[in-house]
Amino acid sequence: MHGHHGEHKKLEAKELAILLRHMLEHNKSHSEELHHIAHGLEDEKEALLHDAVLLYEEADRKLEEALKQLGML
Repeated sequence: MHGHHGEHKKLEAKELAILLRHMLEHNKSHSEELHHIAHGLEDEKEALLHDAVLLYEEADRKLEEALKQLGML
């Protein structure tokens, strides 16, 4: 589980780019895993995991857009 504790500091542009790119790749990895797992399931369980994959993909598009707007992609 990922922990988030304490105050958030303002990241420098380079640190922010590294963090956002890492998060994007991390999400894509999870999305691929869920996709493969879904194919081993049936009916509603498969559909739920495919829905989760779509949500990851939507989040990835938003991260990519943020990176573009920050001039980091």
